[in-house]
Amino acid sequence: RGGGAGSLGAVAGSDGVAVFKVSQPAVPLMILSHSSSSTTTAALTFQNMATSKSSLLLASARGSGILVWDVSGHSLSPLQGRLDDDDSGDEANYTSMAWTQSSWLAATTATNACLWDLRQARPTLKFGKTAAPSPIVQIACSNRDECGLIDTSGNVRVFDIRMTDSRLGSRGQFRAYKHAGVGLSYLQSSLCWLTWGMDDPDSDAFVKLWAGGVSGEEGNEGRLDNSLDASTTDNNAKFSKSPASSPGTDFRLAGQCSSRNLACARVCPAPIEDSFVTIGLMNPPNDWRADLWKFRGPNVERLVTLRGSHDRERLAVGGYDPRLLSLRA
Repeated sequence: RGGGAGSLGAVAGSDGVAVFKVSQPAVPLMILSHSSSSTTTAALTFQNMATSKSSLLLASARGSGILVWDVSGHSLSPLQGRLDDDDSGDEANYTSMAWTQSSWLAATTATNACLWDLRQARPTLKFGKTAAPSPIVQIACSNRDECGLIDTSGNVRVFDIRMTDSRLGSRGQFRAYKHAGVGLSYLQSSLCWLTWGMDDPDSDAFVKLWAGGVSGEEGNEGRLDNSLDASTTDNNAKFSKSPASSPGTDFRLAGQCSSRNLACARVCPAPIEDSFVTIGLMNPPNDWRADLWKFRGPNVERLVTLRGSHDRERLAVGGYDPRLLSLRA
């Protein structure tokens, strides 16, 4: 996270979380110890540089607890004790995290989401609780005080976190995929939710971009029932009309792309705008592929492809300066 020579990265392993300068990845600046638990780390997330002032925070979710460190000061001690949710229960392990525009930390378990003001050890707000058989797999936050949740069935729900009651304000919901939802992010410069998942169990995953705030005839092109019951939806390109309490927040499919054996997608941080990277595995299994994409709605254009493996790396450039990648951040 960050830019230039001071860019930092983090990777979790069995011995803890290693924080390093991207310019010197083989030499960790520090090793942060989470706990003696054998549970693997589920998520790592740096605070958004646009919202942090004098410090750079790194949150790590492991099992049913979260720790937050100020890595800008190279402190090995977390800011405070372990963050957890009193009501989650022993089996409620955290699955994903994200920072809000207001520097609150958001996290999910399989059944609900929480928001923390870091001055408190207990969640400030809870939302998104579901009794559905489809667990929540990821949370993402927009720059418009929204949090989105995607579940394993491909359903996405968006909440207005400026509301202070325990249920928050629903901004809408839509069915992103027919078969499975895998991940969710937010393309800040384009004001689009970015999802990846599968419409068919035998197909590769797709990345889709969803724009909100559409009304009128254009919005009528794709609306689905407010219900998230998969049996009522037979076309993933049709979305849900927002609840009556939040008019004008319908969602529409703004663009999509696919890549062989897609594993995940990551939005490029500032100053790279309207861009994201997809990562996929290749044959043999040790090979990988990374594609840099530019969203020029409704077109999604592949700019650069990187291919590599455990013993070789090669760069394929299609008429673009490789420095555009700026993958250090």
